[in-house]
Amino acid sequence: MAVTYGFFNSVLVNGMQDRRYNADQMSTYFKGLISDGVYQNVGGGLQVRAGEGMTVQVMAGRGVFDSRWLENDSVLDIPLDSSHVTLNRYTAVVVRVDYNERTVSILAKDGETASAPVKPIMTRSESVKEYCLAYVYVGRGVTSISQSAVTDTRPDNALCGFVTGLVEQIQTTDLFAQYDAAFGEWFETIEDKLSGDVAGKLTVDVERLEREKQDKISGTKGQIVGFDENGEPAAQAPPDTGVTSFKGRKGAVTPQAGDYTAADVGALPISGGTLTGNLTLKGSGNYGNKINLGNGDYVHISEPTDDCLEIKAKKVNFVISSTDADSVAINGKPLAGKSLAGQSVQPEQGTTVIADEGAEIFNDYRAREFTTGNPPARAFRGNIASGSYSHAEGGHTTASGSHSHAEGSGTTASGYASHAEGLQTIASAEYQTVIGKHNVESSDELHLFIIGKGVNDKSQANCFKVTTTGVYASGNYNASGADYAEFFEWADGNPEQEDRAGLFVTLEGEKIRLARPDDDFILGIVSGEPSVCGDVYDDQWKGMYLYDIYGRPLWEDVEVPDETIEVPDPEQPDRTITRVIIPAHTEHRQKLNPDYDNTQPYVPRSERPEWDAVGMLGKLVMRDDGTCRVNECCAVGENGTATYSGARTKYRVMARLDESHIRVLIL
Repeated sequence: MAVTYGFFNSVLVNGMQDRRYNADQMSTYFKGLISDGVYQNVGGGLQVRAGEGMTVQVMAGRGVFDSRWLENDSVLDIPLDSSHVTLNRYTAVVVRVDYNERTVSILAKDGETASAPVKPIMTRSESVKEYCLAYVYVGRGVTSISQSAVTDTRPDNALCGFVTGLVEQIQTTDLFAQYDAAFGEWFETIEDKLSGDVAGKLTVDVERLEREKQDKISGTKGQIVGFDENGEPAAQAPPDTGVTSFKGRKGAVTPQAGDYTAADVGALPISGGTLTGNLTLKGSGNYGNKINLGNGDYVHISEPTDDCLEIKAKKVNFVISSTDADSVAINGKPLAGKSLAGQSVQPEQGTTVIADEGAEIFNDYRAREFTTGNPPARAFRGNIASGSYSHAEGGHTTASGSHSHAEGSGTTASGYASHAEGLQTIASAEYQTVIGKHNVESSDELHLFIIGKGVNDKSQANCFKVTTTGVYASGNYNASGADYAEFFEWADGNPEQEDRAGLFVTLEGEKIRLARPDDDFILGIVSGEPSVCGDVYDDQWKGMYLYDIYGRPLWEDVEVPDETIEVPDPEQPDRTITRVIIPAHTEHRQKLNPDYDNTQPYVPRSERPEWDAVGMLGKLVMRDDGTCRVNECCAVGENGTATYSGARTKYRVMARLDESHIRVLIL
């Protein structure tokens, strides 16, 4: 052990300078002044960004690493090694201090390739010390690096860190703890030298000063917190008489300077005034709080800024005590056809607005006049919501089915829970949705969704329909993909969750494996994005329903009972009544498999590594060994990749995409 020091000017002794200082001594000096890391605000702070292709860029910046400095005065390109065909890796962009080479450099450090790779560990030895600027995720088969693949590690002190200060900060907590301990030791010493009375008085004075300090800051119950002539907080005792005060005091007090006002504490004005902000009334029970607005014959509610009053609620129930037809009106026009106070009100002449229990009507409250027949006669028609809990809007629409919805112009929703929109569309089957115009009417409950394209009610037509057994569409089917594929399960289950897109496969029974050069049957190529794909089962378990041996679904009729809810009785709020929201009916349903377990989560085949879509016809991208030639054919190579074939096969090379990928047409 020895004490070292410096720096001093050297002098000549026997013809030589007696004092010399090396790099280690200079670094030791700076260790106490500058912490290791990156100068965050110098240039780009050595930030790592994605570059072109398999390249990342390190921005300009400066840093101190193991007390050695480094400066990069421009953008530095760091090339990365090519990605693996089937495996992934992490590459670290590091600052390396190499004492053997006497260099500080920025370079790429690769981790091991694997399906689930781990990040490379930084070397921290006597001769080499590494600091990580960023981790770059290099996925299998990628040809360029995106910014999302770059993870900035500069803020992590364990990997790099920033230069945050030139001098180490003093820990004030420890310092004050030291002061407190010293005061305690002093007080114990002097306490023995004081009389009991003096020592006790000193203790009481200390406690009193502490209480007064807290009282000045927060106040106590029954006090007003004001300010003295010096501007310091001071508690004031309440007088005996005056106005009602705030701050937790009870009784009457005289108002003084510094008192809280009603506006200060958010209190409501007793008479008149304006309340700013939201008002929430919290009550107990099922009905919340009542708001009573005056006791006269009229209540007036207005919104002064934009003349719009908005009421949002799950359900709005207007209870009208009058039987007058004009008791409920919008813009001065009465809502005729509604039942008010248990009395049926006759509609105004020419109005055919009809609504059943729980139904809604919008837009066409007053009917338009038109002529019909020969000779012409006056007629009127508006929207009709005659089904319970139905909804009609637009013009001349009819929602006659229970829980149905009609909108647009001249539409009809007559089926249970049906929906019709557009121009003169008809939804007559249960749960049916129809859009477009002038569709071919179908009451078959198997028809779930229809798009009409007819010319008029005499020339009806469909351009698209979905049934429980299939899909129909007129015209051409256009897709962005270019191949036909079907889902198959891997024989090995793909335990490493490899991305096997673009590889040749063959069959082993009903499952697939990577093809080999000696296989006499090739099923196809694993597709990345098929245009048409079969055997998908993307939203349900394959065995959810029962089918015959040819794949045809089995059906059954099921009796569905009434579905009811309990709602408050408008006549007796403390009681409830039972309402039918879905009447009893018969449904023609596909038979469920008795072995189906609906508690098990379903994962689509497209998201499961043991399944892949195999393209068997069309244009597909696949991997090759670099030997395949455009306008010639290819065959199966090693590990399912493509290789050049001098013979004519059904796999014709259309284009080369890069050094390891081609586009193939399967004939």
